[in-house]
Amino acid sequence: MKYELNEQELNNLMLFLDRVEAKGLNENQAFSRLIQIFTSPIQEPNKKNTK
Repeated sequence: MKYELNEQELNNLMLFLDRVEAKGLNENQAFSRLIQIFTSPIQEPNKKNTK
């Protein structure tokens, strides 16, 4: 499953996550994983014309 977020949507999501209180190990792991995903976008390969 893939989603695309523009810069404003990503900023809104990060703002929301910044306000969430993580209390347990599972919440901290989930939070860390989300931050990792949002700060390391998938790099698409360069598409070159091959003729």
